[in-house]
Amino acid sequence: MKNGHSLTESYQLSENIRTGKQLAPSFFLHLLTTIALASICFLIFYVLKNEISILFSIVIFFLLMAICNCGIVTTIIRYHPIINRRAVKLCKKLRTQMCRQKNSQIMPESCAFETNPMPKTIGAAV
Repeated sequence: MKNGHSLTESYQLSENIRTGKQLAPSFFLHLLTTIALASICFLIFYVLKNEISILFSIVIFFLLMAICNCGIVTTIIRYHPIINRRAVKLCKKLRTQMCRQKNSQIMPESCAFETNPMPKTIGAAV
Protein backbone atom coordinates (compact mmCIF):
# COMPACT_ATOMS: atom_id res chain seq x y z
CA MET A 1 0.00 0.00 0.00
CA LYS A 2 2.80 2.42 -0.69
CA ASN A 3 0.99 4.08 -3.60
CA GLY A 4 -2.49 4.34 -2.08
CA HIS A 5 -3.92 5.73 1.10
CA SER A 6 -5.00 3.65 4.04
CA LEU A 7 -8.67 3.41 4.89
CA THR A 8 -8.50 6.04 7.64
CA GLU A 9 -6.59 8.46 5.41
CA SER A 10 -9.13 8.01 2.60
CA TYR A 11 -11.99 8.54 5.03
CA GLN A 12 -10.34 11.66 6.44
CA LEU A 13 -9.75 13.01 2.94
CA SER A 14 -13.39 12.46 1.94
CA GLU A 15 -14.57 14.10 5.18
CA ASN A 16 -12.35 17.11 4.51
CA ILE A 17 -13.72 17.46 0.98
CA ARG A 18 -17.31 17.17 2.23
CA THR A 19 -16.68 19.73 4.97
CA GLY A 20 -15.05 22.06 2.46
CA LYS A 21 -18.10 21.84 0.21
CA GLN A 22 -20.34 22.64 3.19
CA LEU A 23 -18.33 25.64 4.34
CA ALA A 24 -17.27 27.16 1.00
CA PRO A 25 -20.43 29.31 0.52
CA SER A 26 -20.26 30.70 4.05
CA PHE A 27 -16.54 31.48 3.64
CA PHE A 28 -17.37 33.34 0.44
CA LEU A 29 -20.02 35.40 2.23
CA HIS A 30 -17.60 36.14 5.08
CA LEU A 31 -15.10 37.35 2.50
CA LEU A 32 -17.80 39.54 0.95
CA THR A 33 -18.63 41.13 4.31
CA THR A 34 -14.94 41.76 5.01
CA ILE A 35 -14.52 43.46 1.63
CA ALA A 36 -17.66 45.51 2.29
CA LEU A 37 -16.32 46.62 5.67
CA ALA A 38 -12.97 47.64 4.18
CA SER A 39 -14.64 49.53 1.34
CA ILE A 40 -17.05 51.39 3.63
CA CYS A 41 -14.16 52.43 5.89
CA PHE A 42 -12.23 53.66 2.86
CA LEU A 43 -15.26 55.59 1.61
CA ILE A 44 -16.01 57.20 4.96
CA PHE A 45 -12.46 58.30 5.76
CA TYR A 46 -11.11 59.23 2.33
CA VAL A 47 -13.83 59.80 -0.26
CA LEU A 48 -17.08 60.97 1.28
CA LYS A 49 -17.20 64.43 2.80
CA ASN A 50 -20.95 65.05 3.03
CA GLU A 51 -22.73 63.82 6.17
CA ILE A 52 -25.76 62.60 4.21
CA SER A 53 -23.64 60.50 1.87
CA ILE A 54 -21.76 59.02 4.84
CA LEU A 55 -25.03 58.07 6.54
CA PHE A 56 -26.39 56.64 3.31
CA SER A 57 -23.27 54.53 2.82
CA ILE A 58 -23.58 53.23 6.39
CA VAL A 59 -27.19 52.23 5.73
CA ILE A 60 -26.16 50.43 2.54
CA PHE A 61 -23.36 48.70 4.45
CA PHE A 62 -25.70 47.44 7.17
CA LEU A 63 -28.17 46.27 4.54
CA LEU A 64 -25.41 44.31 2.82
CA MET A 65 -24.29 42.88 6.17
CA ALA A 66 -27.82 41.75 6.99
CA ILE A 67 -28.19 40.05 3.61
CA CYS A 68 -24.81 38.34 3.92
CA ASN A 69 -25.48 37.19 7.49
CA CYS A 70 -28.82 35.76 6.43
CA GLY A 71 -27.04 34.06 3.54
CA ILE A 72 -24.43 32.58 5.87
CA VAL A 73 -27.08 31.05 8.11
CA THR A 74 -29.05 29.81 5.10
CA THR A 75 -26.02 28.17 3.48
CA ILE A 76 -25.04 26.47 6.73
CA ILE A 77 -28.55 25.05 7.07
CA ARG A 78 -28.77 24.16 3.37
CA TYR A 79 -25.45 22.34 3.03
CA HIS A 80 -25.33 20.49 6.37
CA PRO A 81 -27.02 17.10 5.93
CA ILE A 82 -28.55 16.70 9.40
CA ILE A 83 -29.62 20.32 9.86
CA ASN A 84 -31.01 20.38 6.30
CA ARG A 85 -33.10 17.27 6.98
CA ARG A 86 -34.51 18.80 10.17
CA ALA A 87 -35.20 22.13 8.46
CA VAL A 88 -37.04 20.46 5.57
CA LYS A 89 -39.11 18.47 8.05
CA LEU A 90 -39.92 21.64 10.01
CA CYS A 91 -40.88 23.53 6.83
CA LYS A 92 -43.18 20.71 5.73
CA LYS A 93 -44.79 20.65 9.17
CA LEU A 94 -45.30 24.43 9.15
CA ARG A 95 -46.69 24.32 5.62
CA THR A 96 -49.24 21.65 6.54
CA GLN A 97 -50.22 23.56 9.68
CA MET A 98 -50.60 26.92 7.93
CA CYS A 99 -52.17 25.71 4.71
CA ARG A 100 -54.59 23.30 6.33
CA GLN A 101 -58.21 24.20 5.64
CA LYS A 102 -60.64 24.03 8.49
CA ASN A 103 -63.47 21.61 8.05
CA SER A 104 -66.63 23.51 7.29
CA GLN A 105 -69.93 21.80 7.79
CA ILE A 106 -72.97 22.64 5.75
CA MET A 107 -76.07 22.62 7.91
CA PRO A 108 -79.62 22.56 6.75
CA GLU A 109 -81.50 25.82 7.20
CA SER A 110 -83.62 24.50 10.05
CA CYS A 111 -80.55 23.47 12.12
CA ALA A 112 -78.70 26.71 11.44
CA PHE A 113 -81.32 28.81 13.24
CA GLU A 114 -81.26 26.48 16.25
CA THR A 115 -77.50 26.81 16.76
CA ASN A 116 -77.32 30.50 15.76
CA PRO A 117 -80.67 32.12 16.61
CA MET A 118 -81.72 35.29 14.84
CA PRO A 119 -81.68 38.45 16.99
CA LYS A 120 -85.07 39.70 18.10
CA THR A 121 -84.13 43.39 18.46
CA ILE A 122 -81.72 45.79 16.83
CA GLY A 123 -80.14 46.93 20.10
CA ALA A 124 -77.89 44.92 22.38
CA ALA A 125 -80.58 44.33 25.02
CA VAL A 126 -82.80 41.30 24.54
